[in-house]
Amino acid sequence: MASVTEKVKQLFDEIKEVCDESGRGFKGIKVLAAAKYATVAQLNEAIKAGVSIIGENRVQDAIKREGLSLPVEKHFIGHLQTNKVKEAVRLFDCIESVDSYRLAEMINIEAERALKKMEMLIEVNITSDPRKYGVESGEVRHFLRKIGIFKYLEVKGLMAIVPFSENPEEARTYFRKMTLLYEDCRKSWPEIDTLSMGMTGDFRVAIEEGSNEVRIGSYLFK
Repeated sequence: MASVTEKVKQLFDEIKEVCDESGRGFKGIKVLAAAKYATVAQLNEAIKAGVSIIGENRVQDAIKREGLSLPVEKHFIGHLQTNKVKEAVRLFDCIESVDSYRLAEMINIEAERALKKMEMLIEVNITSDPRKYGVESGEVRHFLRKIGIFKYLEVKGLMAIVPFSENPEEARTYFRKMTLLYEDCRKSWPEIDTLSMGMTGDFRVAIEEGSNEVRIGSYLFK
């Protein structure tokens, strides 16, 4: 079985290959290692191998893993409950799953108390599935204008999770829609620079369609 170091190298090689084929620069793609299936030792190995962002689905898991021995950017990527906002602001550099005005407001309040500028991504419900979290794609520009009053939030971009499929090509339409939305938002908010989409099963298609941050978990840690 390959080590985490070998898997990181293999992942980077695959991303470089996709970038070469798509005419994109490899340095423009960020890799977030989703820590859900990882031990602290595996995460430290991934960081040593070149991973610069760790993503956590649950605040309590991040608390357990505060002992990472190497410096790394920490992002929250799960659904954030309002009673966990204070801890999330303390623990993370970026909250990638802001899906409501109320959550943005609470993050801003806690960030002000901590005197911390909190980076965030807007989670977009690109499939318009009522069972999923996220801001409807048609409401994203309005949402951006609305949360613009919050002085302790720094909106870095958009994030989406598309339906799982054995065939990654089935995600292409959603990724394409996200890229169009991202590019449209950047016309009015040029400081937005992150489009986070694509996971272990479909990151190649996501990069082809414009993603510049992929969230990779089981590829590295299972």
